[in-house]
Amino acid sequence: MYKTFYIPKNANTFADTLEAYGIAHLVEAIYDNQNIEGSIQINDKGIYYQVELDEPITNEVLDKLTSFQVIEFLKKDDKIVLPDNLGRKEYFNYPEQRELKKQRKSDFDKISDLKGENYKKAKLKIEEKYHSEGHQRIRDDYDVFAQLISNPYAAFLKLYRNFDNNQEYFKTLISEVLNEYLPEDNRIPTAYKALLKAKKIIVDEKATMLQLINPNQGKGLNKAKATGMSVGNLKGNWIKETMKISGALNFGMICQAVKVGSSYDMKVFVPAFSKMNLHEKRKIMKAFKRTVKSNSPIKLDVLNMLKIIELFLNESEKKEHRKVKEFLLGLHSVYQKDLGQNKAVVNIGFLQTPDFIGLEDKEDWLQIIDEQKRLMNGITEQGDAMIGLLAYRKFLNGSDINEYFKFNYWYAAYLMQELNKKQTYVSPNKIETLNKIFNLIEKNDSTMKFKEIIENEGFVSVASAIRKSTVNIQYTPKDQRKFDVQYGLAQKLQNKSNSKESLIAFIGEFVAKYNSDTAKQYEKTKQAFRANVKDKELAAFFELADEVKPKVLGAMLAAYGFALNKKNEPTVSTVDNKK
Repeated sequence: MYKTFYIPKNANTFADTLEAYGIAHLVEAIYDNQNIEGSIQINDKGIYYQVELDEPITNEVLDKLTSFQVIEFLKKDDKIVLPDNLGRKEYFNYPEQRELKKQRKSDFDKISDLKGENYKKAKLKIEEKYHSEGHQRIRDDYDVFAQLISNPYAAFLKLYRNFDNNQEYFKTLISEVLNEYLPEDNRIPTAYKALLKAKKIIVDEKATMLQLINPNQGKGLNKAKATGMSVGNLKGNWIKETMKISGALNFGMICQAVKVGSSYDMKVFVPAFSKMNLHEKRKIMKAFKRTVKSNSPIKLDVLNMLKIIELFLNESEKKEHRKVKEFLLGLHSVYQKDLGQNKAVVNIGFLQTPDFIGLEDKEDWLQIIDEQKRLMNGITEQGDAMIGLLAYRKFLNGSDINEYFKFNYWYAAYLMQELNKKQTYVSPNKIETLNKIFNLIEKNDSTMKFKEIIENEGFVSVASAIRKSTVNIQYTPKDQRKFDVQYGLAQKLQNKSNSKESLIAFIGEFVAKYNSDTAKQYEKTKQAFRANVKDKELAAFFELADEVKPKVLGAMLAAYGFALNKKNEPTVSTVDNKK
């Protein structure tokens, strides 16, 4: 009887994760084959994965088993002859799918001149066309199958044929696969070795370790022992390699194009869950695959991390005092450089889920993530934008608030620069969203004292003055502006935040000029276009500066001073504003 499987982490890359997904999907296929209703749980136990079944697979179940595709057949081109026994079973027709992709691109080219709602409607119509059941649809797993064509295809075919050529002994092969993931003392005897020795079963046991699936085992000058070198791929256990491919194909892997200049490299992502039901994992990954898009490298990491967290939150129930990181560990990430004929792995990394996102604050975090995606989509990854994006990625990956401060300093200057160029797709933070972010981070870590900053009347007034000297004016038509835009304020704020003395002096000078310009405009027009910073408010800010580190206070001013409210702030009369 099979109830619990153990998958050791031998590679310490996403290859181990894919192997665990593969054995889980094999169990699911057995359940489907025998009409068994059961749940399959995948748990990360640190040094190994554990796949647990609520309905065990008994010998009786295996005896009744009929053959099925452990990994789906891939038709590389029109010269490939389908296996005789494939029959009506589904297979991946790459030439047909590639043609559908070309048609889809052609359809999008035709609507490229449309704008606004007309474009959105036309885009939705095209997407529905190629994903509807009544039309030949582009499959969600196209990205992985397309990579197996050249990874190499012959190695994939050998693994497929291990099962396809031994249909008579299919149950024995499945038992042997399941045995691989049991402790040696608990393994159930099978006839596999005897049949193999008698050559009744023909299995290619030494499988090529595909670089797509095993990022640290690519083709090169390899040798199993230090007795010399030879060019070629490393070989692995056929069962393990089959399970890895199965895990990749069954919504375990995402392959995305990465735009670098005028060419494209590739990034491969695999989600890592601490504990996850297989059905829920598939649901999240199907939605993930349908929403991800090609992008630049760092921005892609950020957007994918935000998206996978968003999808997990949407599928999760609110749980008191539980963190997302307890369930979703993050994303394995591998960067492959396109060298023309082949791709080379140049980076293997892991993007961790932030430890401050709690399930009990689900609705707030969903709203925050939606806003953060909007901000990220407006950033073009070139020049010093990489500095800001790297800081934001480190903030997510390391839960480091100092990196978020760096991002806010950078984004304040970037926003001013882009708005000056009339790049309206770049949008400011919303004050309501910033309040939620800082309050929720403080809720996770009581040593953070953000609430006392953002509720301080002096901080609120100074941030408002910065806002009315910068982004508020830039959103006002030039012929209606009453004040000049204070360019360079973000950079000066960052430079002056190195010490308490320089920050206080800088804010004092800024407020003096701000109040003077406000008073001059009032004398001219007798109309109040903006409120002064009152003496008591400035005093409250200086008291705050005595208690808060200057770099923290400066970064908070950069965040709030270059953000906007949902509605325009009401104009306050300058009369008696010194009281």
